[in-house]
This record gives sequence, structure tokens and C-alpha cells, in this order.
Amino acid sequence: MWKAWLLVLWLHLPLLAESFDPQTHLKRIAVGIQAGLVRVLSDDGLSVLYTRGLDDPSSARYSEESRQATFAALEIDPRTLEKVGFYTVKLYPKLTRHAEATALLGAILSSPTLSKWGRSQLEYFLVTVMNSDKQIEARRQALLALAVAPSLSDFTMDRVVGKFERIDNLWELFPMQQFFEYQGASLKTRKIYPKLRERLEKVDSLYTPGILEALDKAR
Repeated sequence: MWKAWLLVLWLHLPLLAESFDPQTHLKRIAVGIQAGLVRVLSDDGLSVLYTRGLDDPSSARYSEESRQATFAALEIDPRTLEKVGFYTVKLYPKLTRHAEATALLGAILSSPTLSKWGRSQLEYFLVTVMNSDKQIEARRQALLALAVAPSLSDFTMDRVVGKFERIDNLWELFPMQQFFEYQGASLKTRKIYPKLRERLEKVDSLYTPGILEALDKAR
């Protein structure tokens, strides 16, 4: 599977190299603590071309309007989103702005136009970033990107709970309650929910009561 993914990435590189340069585009992205990609700047960084408003968890999820406005400001053709996502992943180890790259991937993952296979690959990559990126800001952004995703696999749900079980850095875990506020309704419909909730209840964290409350209220 991974060889096939890398082949797809390689085939798309010539096309995207002409229209999308992560090193340049990522400099125009401003990220927030609770709302992922919050502003798109002009090339010189002096003007704000698009803003999603306050860094507010209640508005962190993308609407179709905010998604279109974000990609328009970045001059990314919506028809190339999956290719842009793969290209960003391909170049990720060479990038310095991991938090911005991760926020961009979160915006791409929110798009309903992704193929089922493409969505699964980008989701898996964000789980990897959440668990192992050297930049704590990127790990936070990956968790937030997963929080606002329209759907997630059981594997991802399990990995998020696993992160909560082993990490005690409150700043890194700040989006954790937000994750369960957004994903709780979906999680509660799954066979894995009772076991995951039992694991969550055992975590000795300041965030545990809020997470459990979010799950109780999720509909």
C-alpha cells in the first residue's frame, strides 16, 4: 500500500511543483490554538486575505464557505486538493513549518471531495504527526485537524485515546476535549465506544471530567 501511495505522489509532483510550493504557501498561513488555520496572508505578509475570525473552538470546523474561501486565498484549485495533500506529505520531512503544514492538511481533510483512499491516507498521516512529530505545535495541530474532520476510523479514535492515556503535557492536550465535543456523537455509535470510554475514565487528568461531559452531551 505504501509503495502505491508513493507512486501516486511521484506522478503528481511535476504538475504540483508548477502551481503549489509548500515552502512559499506555508509562510502565508497563520495557525491558531483552537481553530487550526485561522488566517491567510498576502505574499509579503502585510495583508490578511482571509480570516476565519476569532480562534474559537465553536467555529473550528470548516463550512463549505470557509473551506472555499481558505483555498481561494491560498490560490489552491479545489480540484487538486488530494494531490496537494499528498505533495505536502511527500515534502513534509524537508519542511520547517510543520504546524502550518498540518493545519493545511486538516483543511484538506475536511473536504468532501477527497477519495475514500485519499482520506484514509491523509488521516493516517495526521495520526502519525500527532504521535511522533518533534514539534509540539504540529502535534497539537494534528489533534485539532482530526477533531474537525468529518469522519474518522476506529483506529484513529483508539490512537487519540491512547495519546490521552500517555501524555501529561496539558498544553499539548489542550484540543483533546474539543476532539470529543466534535467526534463524540460518532464515537458513541461504535462498538468500540464502551471500551474507549472505560479507558478515558481511568485517565488522571484535569481534562478527564470535561471529556466525559462532552461525551455525555454528544448527540
